[in-house]
Amino acid sequence: MIKKYFTDVTSGRKKGTAAGLLAALLKVLSVPFRWAVRARALLYDTGILKTVKAGSAVISVGNLTTGGTGKTQIVKYLAEMFLQRGKNTAIICRSYSGRMKELWVSDGSKLLAGPEDAGDEPYMLARMLKGVMVGAARKRERLVSAGGAEVFILDDAFQYRRLKRDLDIVLLDATRDYDKIDYLPCGSFREGLESLKRAGVVILTKSNNVSGEKLNYLVQKSAAYNKDAEIIISEEHIRSFRSVKKGTVKITFDSEGSEGCVFTALGNPEAFVKSLESAGIKPVRNFFYPDHHKFTAGEIDEIAAYANCFITAKDEVKIEKELVRDFNTEIWVAEPEIILKNTDGAVVKWPKKLEPLF
Repeated sequence: MIKKYFTDVTSGRKKGTAAGLLAALLKVLSVPFRWAVRARALLYDTGILKTVKAGSAVISVGNLTTGGTGKTQIVKYLAEMFLQRGKNTAIICRSYSGRMKELWVSDGSKLLAGPEDAGDEPYMLARMLKGVMVGAARKRERLVSAGGAEVFILDDAFQYRRLKRDLDIVLLDATRDYDKIDYLPCGSFREGLESLKRAGVVILTKSNNVSGEKLNYLVQKSAAYNKDAEIIISEEHIRSFRSVKKGTVKITFDSEGSEGCVFTALGNPEAFVKSLESAGIKPVRNFFYPDHHKFTAGEIDEIAAYANCFITAKDEVKIEKELVRDFNTEIWVAEPEIILKNTDGAVVKWPKKLEPLF
């Protein structure tokens, strides 16, 4: 609950005198964090801190913020693209919510670990992607050196500079405000926009949830920090919903059936709600928890009062089916589709800068 309170304060959802005082304190603490980040970047830029080169192709997919950019869906999309091109592909996730420092979650054919050891995102990716190896590690170069894949996709690794990569892909959530950069712990930024100079590709995610004017502004702003980066527009549309209990899939809901609660632990839950509304869903209550939050039985009990509950695939791996078996609530997993476009609006399969790695 402490983490949830901090998240609500930094996101602006929590109001009041105590919240305001805490926000002011966190603002002060963000100053040394910002300088530490810049000092570390300078040490890598000047070669004082060394990098390790892998024998295989390495692609980093990351953020400037702590989460909520739709990164997991992009990682999944890219892994599927490489798999379709016949590449032996592995995803190496950041290990911080599981119990193990490093492990293989899947060998591409079967699961080797559960969410308790692996963490929610690695386990979810391993369960969804057949034919793709998935690992989680704090020192990712160890799994890369032992993995044996042709292509390694590093999930959430823009700040993990110890391992040299062939391409850095940075995601910017188009629904965020980039004119106000609040660093940790006051805000969600790990680095500022000046760090885009390291990116080969910048992907503006959730672009279908903002106006064309804001999208054009973000394209220009990204190009101002890195004129050589390829800029890609990503749209995320919820195309169907899968029942947790029955496994059945629905494309649309009638007017009455479209109402329900939203129960999720994401970096940007408001964007998820917007996507649900665009798909015709009418949220009547939102239960928001911090990213990677492990749901308690008491929290899960809250959804029993609603006929429908809408969650993400990442939330699903943390909800034990035994706890909801006797609920009359129908729990639906939103299943999104990713559409990539270039800055001219033409649909593309992948960024051009990925083609040399195919």
